[in-house]
Amino acid sequence: MQSLFGELEESRTQDLPEKILTTRILLATERRNCIICTHEQNSLRKRGRLSNVVYLDEHHRSRQAVLAVATCIRCHAEYYPDRITFLPRPRERVQRLEYHCTYLRVSRHGVWIHRKLAEAQERAVFRFRVGWANYAAFLNDTYGANFITVRQSQRMFLEHFGRRLIVAHQLEEQFTCPAHPSPALFARSLVALIGKDGGVVAGALLHTCPQCTHAKRFRTDLSHAGAVLENNISAVADMPTENAEEDGMPVSYLQTRKQWANTSDQNPGSSAPRRSEDEERVPEVAERGVVRCAVIDGKTMGHRLCAVKDCRNPLVNYRDGRFCATHSVLIHRCGVTACSNGVANGSLVCHNPEHIRVFTDWKSRFKRLNFLGVQRVLRRQNLLEEQGENTGPRLHVTPTDTKNTFRARSVYCLQTVQWACGVPVGWGKCYSAESTPQVLSILDRIWPPAYARLKPSFVVFDNACGLLKHVANVNAVSNWLHTTRFVVDAWHYTGHQVTDALCREYCNPAPLDGSQPDLVVPKTDAAGRVHLTRAFNTETAEQFNAWLSGYEAIVRQMSDFNYDFFIHCLFLLYKESVEAKILKDAEDAD
Repeated sequence: MQSLFGELEESRTQDLPEKILTTRILLATERRNCIICTHEQNSLRKRGRLSNVVYLDEHHRSRQAVLAVATCIRCHAEYYPDRITFLPRPRERVQRLEYHCTYLRVSRHGVWIHRKLAEAQERAVFRFRVGWANYAAFLNDTYGANFITVRQSQRMFLEHFGRRLIVAHQLEEQFTCPAHPSPALFARSLVALIGKDGGVVAGALLHTCPQCTHAKRFRTDLSHAGAVLENNISAVADMPTENAEEDGMPVSYLQTRKQWANTSDQNPGSSAPRRSEDEERVPEVAERGVVRCAVIDGKTMGHRLCAVKDCRNPLVNYRDGRFCATHSVLIHRCGVTACSNGVANGSLVCHNPEHIRVFTDWKSRFKRLNFLGVQRVLRRQNLLEEQGENTGPRLHVTPTDTKNTFRARSVYCLQTVQWACGVPVGWGKCYSAESTPQVLSILDRIWPPAYARLKPSFVVFDNACGLLKHVANVNAVSNWLHTTRFVVDAWHYTGHQVTDALCREYCNPAPLDGSQPDLVVPKTDAAGRVHLTRAFNTETAEQFNAWLSGYEAIVRQMSDFNYDFFIHCLFLLYKESVEAKILKDAEDAD
């Protein structure tokens, strides 16, 4: 410690009493040269006097420490143990993070922690679905009432995971933010860089494993394996084009698919019909390439929005607010959308008796009884009526059609995308409904045209037939139609109509006629018979969404930027855990 301080101060121990050296911990940067303006040796010096701070060590002990801040003798950049602040422009000091630091500052009033304390919080978040408020309560119950505050616990989460996300996305040189930011400003700056309202998990686009990726197969491979293929049904490309519009597909799209069917072998996952087995040249294994499958689904897990329809702005007050900053003036207006009168005292509506009745009905439906409670009361009332014992008034829960702004709206769902092995790829928000245009926009954001070669061969979605129709109607020569086949997942496929020829022909998750040999794999049972089984797990999205359900209560009242930050963290943690499991299974198999 003596030599460490000596490199930051020419007079060495002039300002460092012997008592401090023996009883307190010195928190200082590990750098000796400025990385902002020069790489000369010993360009840093100690700035001002030492500061007394509180330090929470890796053993959950509160200790006294001293903080030494270094400064560059040339550009006056300041070096803290966990960050570097400098002046790229006059009057605008910004900061860069130290990504592999040992100490983190969690309070502007001098509270520092060891990095292992933040790593323990990370494990608690992943294993026990703990938010930063509950984690602070746990530490205070265990190590003392004033061990850490909720705000310090939140700052610890942001500082630790912010560095984890930036390193994972390889953005160390690009991220800067105002010096010593508030937690909200830090989260906003990071979300703006790695993805607002959605994003891609770092490294997920290049992931491959035997569960989501396999070599291209052909129909002859199934025949050679001894599989008995069913009779092939007529292809949609051979259907008369005059009925195409009735099936929801444009004529130009079907004509294009006829041309694909007559050309050479297309992309492995293409939805276009293949040539006949006799005309098909089966290449060697080394020439086949690979096929990958991705699964997409929605999870009703969102944050609050402004109560005004079609407004996506965040709320001013997330505790009990209803409007964003733009529509905050509506708080003094009647909650019935069509009314412009002022509100009565203590109410959300005006003095209009009809509006008062609407508000009273709304309160009886949403304020006191939840959905399960309403069902329970109705079942009890029906039972008593059958027995002739119900003499009280019936509960009326018929919803009103009157549009209102009595409470804030919510994001409709969180749309998750992952490979068939379970590794998450990316996510996005559906604000109003899980519509095919919004789903397509999320896919386009994850796989933009520049990443066309990384697109999956198959995309599994519960409404894949509707998504296919939308893509074809928007752009009949879309790149998605050349690279990817849209497939309905196995569970939802049983609920689709048998008469839907388009869904049955193009979106079947496991066709037994050999039309899509990449979706099935031959398996031999104990009796020696060969059966075709599904090659991919099409329910990984449901499994991932079930895991996310544990965090639904935590994110419900979050602000929009905290929600985005937290979702980025959850996807990174889940990706690492699934990849670790895949690696362990591979080692066990070896």
